[in-house]
Amino acid sequence: MKRISLLMFLLALAPVCARSQAGMFRDSLLDRMTGGWVLQGTIAGGTTTHDVDVAWVLEHRYLQIHEVSREKDSTGAALYEALVYIGWDATRRQYSCLWLDVTGSGGI
Repeated sequence: MKRISLLMFLLALAPVCARSQAGMFRDSLLDRMTGGWVLQGTIAGGTTTHDVDVAWVLEHRYLQIHEVSREKDSTGAALYEALVYIGWDATRRQYSCLWLDVTGSGGI
């Protein structure tokens, strides 16, 4: 929940977005989020470390965030994994976010 709140806070601070004639989404804050990151913190009272890769996808129309926990389950699979897509709805003049993770199908 803290991650979602932080992301929404950061997005609220972003400057007004513009689309080029080719339809590419431009946003200076989101551009600074691209790259590889290590996310460390406390979730449900336990410490955790996640690897986060952030890149523009689909002709630079969406920012994709791929988050994978380093902690594994008994089968060796990551305890947590998410794909997050952030875009810009020009009609509504607001960000859109699709959050898909291993906790369920509620993001769609």
